[in-house]
Amino acid sequence: MEIVAVIAAVTVGGWFAPLNFHALGQVYLLAVIALSLRVSRWSALVAAVVSGAVWNFVFVPPRLSFSVVHAEDGLLVGTYFVVALVGGQLTSLRTASERARLLAESDRLHRTLLDSVSHELKTPIAVLRTASDHLET
Repeated sequence: MEIVAVIAAVTVGGWFAPLNFHALGQVYLLAVIALSLRVSRWSALVAAVVSGAVWNFVFVPPRLSFSVVHAEDGLLVGTYFVVALVGGQLTSLRTASERARLLAESDRLHRTLLDSVSHELKTPIAVLRTASDHLET
C-alpha cells in the first residue's frame, strides 16, 4: 500500500509540476530509492515496475501509451530495476544484521541466567536451600 501511495503522490505532483518528463523520471527514480530502503527486496522491484510503467504511460511522449522512443528513456526505466534490486539487497542485509545482533543479545542474556542459576546449584544442599526459599515465597 505504501508503494501505491508514494507512486500516486509522485504522479499527481508531477502532473502539476512544471517539469519535463526526464526530470520527472529522476523524481520517480528517487521515489524508488526511498522505497527500496523501507520495503523488502521484492516490494522494491514491484515499485520499480509500477513507477516505470506509470512514468512511461503518463509522461513520456506520446502520452497515454506504452512506448519507448528514445534509448535514454529505456535506460532510465532499466535503472529503476537496478536501483530497486541494490536498495532491496541493502535493506535485507541490514535486516539480517539486526537479527544477528538481537540473537547475540538474547544468547548473552541466556548465558548470564544459566551462570547465575548454576552458581546456586553447585551442591545438593544449595539446591534444597534454593528450592525451599522459592517455596516459601
